[in-house]
Amino acid sequence: MCIVRRTIGRTGGGPGMVLKVEPLRSALRGATASLPQGSRRVYLGADGRRFEQGVAREARDWPGFGVGGGTL
Repeated sequence: MCIVRRTIGRTGGGPGMVLKVEPLRSALRGATASLPQGSRRVYLGADGRRFEQGVAREARDWPGFGVGGGTL
């Protein structure tokens, strides 16, 4: 389920900020298009696995990786 709240009269993000799908999809596709074949995508979120030194050591052997983050 996707809940959309619209904020009227405010700028600069914050609660209720809505992102359009197409610009976000286009940006992600453009960023990942330049990565080598077999690259991984790493999403940094509050509820995921911590990206600590051990993960960084593991990542150095990957063909490439893209990093993204934000709150959903």
